Amino acid sequence: MYSFYRTINYLFIATAVFFTLKNFINLKRAKEFFLKKEKLFILIYGIILTGVLIFFDSISGEIIKKQRSFDLLWKLANYLGEGKIVFSVLSLIIYIFFVLKNEKVERIAGLSLISSILSGFIVQIIQTIFMRARPFIENVTALSFFKFNEAYSKGFFKADYRSFPSGHAVTSFALFFAIAFSVKNKILRTVLCIIPCLTAISRVYLNKHWFSDVIGSLVIAAWTTSFILYIQKKDSDI
Repeated sequence: MYSFYRTINYLFIATAVFFTLKNFINLKRAKEFFLKKEKLFILIYGIILTGVLIFFDSISGEIIKKQRSFDLLWKLANYLGEGKIVFSVLSLIIYIFFVLKNEKVERIAGLSLISSILSGFIVQIIQTIFMRARPFIENVTALSFFKFNEAYSKGFFKADYRSFPSGHAVTSFALFFAIAFSVKNKILRTVLCIIPCLTAISRVYLNKHWFSDVIGSLVIAAWTTSFILYIQKKDSDI
């Protein structure tokens, strides 16, 4: 029965993605995006920053884990990165506002959904390449990458050796960044950018990720979101 509901949910999400691609995305603009040098430079700088922060993972992790006063906040913030929940809710919003004929909200939800899914897909590929051990595993360090033998012994798709980057963090960053940069109110935009930072911190606090894992997710989500927002249909495309 669970498999049936999961299949229905996947179809539900897939249909919402199709509606968004059809109504709000212009793939012809993708080439323009990749030809912009500043977009490439930002990505390169982000990758370099993430690489440098790897050497400070132990220190930064210990500092974050000491923030016990905000224990409940970190645990709640963690749920904002649950992909299944985020994708399902966004898909539901798309359907509701499609029926209500509110194109603005439908567009924002759709772009957020596409951005989150694309970011998550990229993260899955990178996790498979780097096979980084999570911090809760015994006898590992921040430099415990490429643990293919250990990963295969526990099951290739088990999460223990898929720490870099963080899937929860990238989902949350992509979701809220897409919403933030689709609204004009600067205060609301700032709040929306802060929320995923709490999710990222929660992943380190709960000992699920290294600090550089969530910074890597930030870089991926920011780049992916800028790509999705760039290729959305303008008035001239309609």
